[in-house]
Amino acid sequence: NILRTVSLENPVGRRLLAQKTGLTERITRAETDFLKSRNLIDIQSQGMMITEQGQKLLEILDEVMQEFLGFEQLAELISQRLHFSKVLIVPGDSDRDPEVLEEMGRTAASQLASAMKEQTIVALTGGNTVKKMVDRFPETTKYQNVTVVSARGSLGKNYEIQSNTLVGRLADKIGGTYRSLNLPDNLSTEALVTMLREQDVSETVDLIKRAGIVVAGVGAALAMAKRRSLPESVIEELQGLEAEGEFFGSYYNQNGKIVKESCTPGLTLQDAKKAKKVFILAGGSSKAKPILSVDFEGMNATLITDEGAARKLIEIS
Repeated sequence: NILRTVSLENPVGRRLLAQKTGLTERITRAETDFLKSRNLIDIQSQGMMITEQGQKLLEILDEVMQEFLGFEQLAELISQRLHFSKVLIVPGDSDRDPEVLEEMGRTAASQLASAMKEQTIVALTGGNTVKKMVDRFPETTKYQNVTVVSARGSLGKNYEIQSNTLVGRLADKIGGTYRSLNLPDNLSTEALVTMLREQDVSETVDLIKRAGIVVAGVGAALAMAKRRSLPESVIEELQGLEAEGEFFGSYYNQNGKIVKESCTPGLTLQDAKKAKKVFILAGGSSKAKPILSVDFEGMNATLITDEGAARKLIEIS
């Protein structure tokens, strides 16, 4: 827990570390001295930081802690019921504790780094959890031939979590290249047909559909509709249709049926099923119903979630 907290805060002082972990300062001092003696953390004037050796150990411990905390059986149940190839669960509920989202981001960054190979096209959606993954991704020059692309067009007014912003940031971190899809995520059919005639747009859409790795979030339907600034009449329509989840611009009801689709170019559910690896990032107990609303069968998808969402998924499935 100390190692994980140091990794997330990086650098962190002993007093703050004690508060974050719920330990006394005396125990924190003894434990951090032990971790330093094993070259797992480095203690400097600005605070404690995790070493490369510590980061590697933390990734190994993730698997051990899955079993220790009883998450292994929980993950297996979710995999079987919802057709995920793998489920990774981090402790806590991000609806209650924002730091859980940081841990989900770190786990996702580690999984993506392991999956990426030379000449890979990686498609990202926007969203808070995908942003945390990009934040936690280590700077490296190992993936210079990787192209990062926006899975969909721009979304809402929050620049920091838009896919066009995140693909550029991840490409900078890995020394790769990126292509953004400079289209609003809510076009009319006529406007879309016109834009797709543009060579740059059509080339980018073709690149997106050839993505070998996809990283995507699952949204709550009404929250995503409001973020997209859809008209009130459309939001009321989604309420009437009992829409629960949003995935790649499509809105799903609790029976897994698409009740409304956005007129937007980019990655679709069928495209994602062709990708070699898909990472679904969604946490917080409030995301259980949106996750359940999407049918992930036939997709080589890994779900990275938190304890709050995982336990709620089992409860209501």
